[in-house]
Amino acid sequence: MTGNEEEMREAVAALRKAVDLATGNSPHRTQHRATLGSALCLAAKRLDEPALRSEGIALLRTALREPDTLVADHAALLSDLGVALFAEAVANGGRDWLHEEGMAACRRAADTPPNAFARSACLTNLGLLLAGFAERTGRIDLLDDACATAREALDGAPAGHPLRARAHFALSRALDARYTAVSSMSDQDEAVAHARRGAESGSADDVPRRVLLATHLAGMLGNRAGNAWDPGGLGVLGTPGDPAEIDAPLALLRALAAEVPSRSADRARVLRALGH
Repeated sequence: MTGNEEEMREAVAALRKAVDLATGNSPHRTQHRATLGSALCLAAKRLDEPALRSEGIALLRTALREPDTLVADHAALLSDLGVALFAEAVANGGRDWLHEEGMAACRRAADTPPNAFARSACLTNLGLLLAGFAERTGRIDLLDDACATAREALDGAPAGHPLRARAHFALSRALDARYTAVSSMSDQDEAVAHARRGAESGSADDVPRRVLLATHLAGMLGNRAGNAWDPGGLGVLGTPGDPAEIDAPLALLRALAAEVPSRSADRARVLRALGH
């Protein structure tokens, strides 16, 4: 599901129809419901409709109680559930138990993947959740784990595959969170490098992902260009980044602004990034 909002709505409608057409005793009905649950969780963010995520979470919880013979790839479903639970916690004011349940689901997914590629995908999600939870709660003790998890995910992501762009993004987010917490200039520089690689390697067909990667890179470069660094709070400022660094991501954002639908959440994100 990498299309625009209209295509996403069409995909969700098709999956709902598949569930409706499967009879109660069909071996495919449970799998269809699980697939719909994952799709709804993804669509909730893209379409800015939180109710879809709540419905998706319920479907995934039900599917994960079924045996492997009825539902394929429990690891992927667990990872999708973990990400959705984390998003639900954020949307509802930061309920720590939902955060923790989400991270636990992603950990279980990373421990039980069917292959190395699936493990990398699960680790990417876990790295993002760990970094996000550390930022929201001040748990800086989790940041080393977040960075190590995202780095392992990147090591396992195949060259040229869209997963690699996601893993670069996850590692960039984790490193940036650690930089913010402990003022490590090396973390900031590496975070920018991975953000740049992520933006350069994203799939051309996945416009929402390209928007995410481009806005993340532009934000990081904007911060680095505008802020000098004071190592250890000693009053000795380092050299801020080159303001010209941001020209390339700004050009990318302008191109994306012209490409995405005029009345869409993606366009709003791009315009917000350009305004900053």
